[in-house]
Order: sequence, then structure tokens, then C-alpha cells
Amino acid sequence: MTRCPVKLYSRADGLACFEASLLPFEVNPIPRARDFAKSLADQLHIANYTSFWASMRTRPVHGLDVIDSSPRERRPLTQLNTESVPSLAADLAERNEDGYGRELVALITETGAVKCIGIFDEVKQLLDDFIQNQTGFLEMVIFQFDDSPNYVFVKSGSLPLGIENLLASWNLTPVDQKCHLPYRQLGKVQIESIRNNILALSFPGDPHIKNLRLGH
Repeated sequence: MTRCPVKLYSRADGLACFEASLLPFEVNPIPRARDFAKSLADQLHIANYTSFWASMRTRPVHGLDVIDSSPRERRPLTQLNTESVPSLAADLAERNEDGYGRELVALITETGAVKCIGIFDEVKQLLDDFIQNQTGFLEMVIFQFDDSPNYVFVKSGSLPLGIENLLASWNLTPVDQKCHLPYRQLGKVQIESIRNNILALSFPGDPHIKNLRLGH
């Protein structure tokens, strides 16, 4: 049986999810991580979108003095721009002692969401609008556990051209995918199940997260 490099989980009503490895494992992941981060920033700028990401180191890092590694164990929501591209690249390239990456989330939004980021209740509402109604400023969520592929969640149906172009640059277009699976087969990785993980990553130390039940 041929193994599918990309899986598309979809349903008639609700979000769709691509499961893929946007940054495949490499002995030296730094060059590709730098290229990915810069390309993402450039594409979003052209399409008039913006992105915020947060990440967390889950295990000790092997060879921290050798690897071009992020200095932060936890990075709260940070806006992606020209100045922060090296920080995103470092987060993407970091590998722990078991060879896995950081737990990471990226929120790709319309520019109108900038004023909402940094406020727990506002980000929670952005996520809930996206998950429950496919509405609001949020257009895409990318999530990875430290040992998992990337899960790319988008709204079903017709997508804005900028989001379509971004997916196409990663070879994630619905018409080209051979592995179509029911959304329910995502199981514990459904965005409804990892919503609290996203909030906990985004707001480390915030009192709101103490009562959140995390998925996976």
C-alpha cells in the first residue's frame, strides 16, 4: 500500500485539516527552517495577512551550544514580521534530545486581528468563531505536538486567494490529495480537542489556563 505524504480530513459542515510534514526531518534542519519562515512572512505580507506563533520546548535540547536554537523554553504569541523571522526559524529548527521539535501553533489571520492578539479572551473568541462557525479574522491554524506531523486547519469550501496560494506552496490543495478521510478520524487531534492546548501555548503563565483541560 502506498503511503500518503498528505492526508486530508474533511466533513460536509465544518473545518478541514491537512496532515503533513511541512518541515521533514533532516540532519541539519536550520537552512530549511530559515527558508520556510522567510517564505511564510513574505507570502503573508503580499496577501495582506499576518501570523502569530507560540511554541514550547517539551524536553531538554541536545547540543544546545551547537544547534542554532531558540533561547526561550516558552515563547508566547509573537507576530511574524521581518524582525522575528530568525526567531521562528530557530523555533522550527530546534530538536530535543530525542530528535523531536517544539510544540508549536501558528495562527494566520486577517490584519484586523492584530489588535486582538495578546488578550486571552479575544484569542479564545477568535478560535471559537473559527472552530464553531468558520467565521472571524482567523483563516488558518497550524499545530504540531513535539513528535507529530503538522496539522493545518482551514475553513471548508471556497478559500481566500491568499490562503489558497499559501496551501499550494506547500502542495496542500484539496483537489490533489489522494488520501481523503472523514474528519472524525483525526480523533484526539481534532481542533475542538486541542483548542485548550493552543490557548495554553499562547498564554504561558496566564491565570486563565490553570483550569484548562489539555488534549492528546
